[in-house]
Amino acid sequence: MPPVPALPVQPRSILEGIITFISSAIEVAYPAATWRACRIGHALLHVAGISFESDDITPLLAGRLFHAAGKRLVQLTSTKVPLAKPLVLLISMCYVCSPNSVILVLSENIESREMILAWAEALAELAERLEDPMLSLESEIKLTGV
Repeated sequence: MPPVPALPVQPRSILEGIITFISSAIEVAYPAATWRACRIGHALLHVAGISFESDDITPLLAGRLFHAAGKRLVQLTSTKVPLAKPLVLLISMCYVCSPNSVILVLSENIESREMILAWAEALAELAERLEDPMLSLESEIKLTGV
């Protein structure tokens, strides 16, 4: 009996592969990998903003990263855990870079209310917790792009 032929696979661009890799690292990886993935996502948003094809790349990138970071933020048991900080910064950067794509993700998503509430709560906790506005860790400085 001949083997069953494999299903045809749609070719994906390199950018789609990178976005999928980073999104999955944000959604399911251990905390240190999530920190790194958020930092890379933040850097990609900056690079996409200055590239010549930013009109095509930035909305795709911001929408996918926003969804992944929002899902992970909702899964956290508390917004006071250190992992909330890079997620909040990435979500904020996605909104700054491409607000329309973030609004589109929110309108298509059933759990969008939880995402927004978790983001707002974590952002408030982060602002309240920081008495000194300076960043403390080298990774935090890199994450914010300062």
